[in-house]
Amino acid sequence: MYCRFCGKEMPDDAKKCPSCGKETLEAQAQAKLDEAEEVIAKAKKEGKKYFKCEDKSGQFTNKDKEKNRGVSVLAYIPLLFLVPMLTAQDSPYARFHANQGMVLSICSFALWMVGRIFGFLSLIPVLGTILKVIFLVLELMIFAGFVYGLLTCSKGKAMKIPLLGDVIIFD
Repeated sequence: MYCRFCGKEMPDDAKKCPSCGKETLEAQAQAKLDEAEEVIAKAKKEGKKYFKCEDKSGQFTNKDKEKNRGVSVLAYIPLLFLVPMLTAQDSPYARFHANQGMVLSICSFALWMVGRIFGFLSLIPVLGTILKVIFLVLELMIFAGFVYGLLTCSKGKAMKIPLLGDVIIFD
């Protein structure tokens, strides 16, 4: 094997070139892999702390969950949170999901309004790009909340939406 910096021949298992002292590509790649693994491990550890989804399924009876699962799923389709609110008023399970769907719908609408109000800033080259990226990330997070709620509700669970699950508009 030859050093890519100085061109001198070196042993195949060398981590550094004996002539110039520069690291080989393999050593650099291994260092980057080790660094990435540390970052992933740290993110997993912190992710559990910040995006913990509390399971509230035990607070509702199985009969309530089975009876109102279909109407509760509608809560995670924007603006259809009204359906479980109005048709299953006596169901705590349906009200839980209607509340979460309402919170997500309000956040989605608020984000849309703020985007329209500050839309003129998109004309400024760097600031406009930064704002577009920020709004895209926030929109994707809200969309992920809708999908997460829809999937967990369809399984008969009652999981709080990350970051927004503690907001209660009606009880």
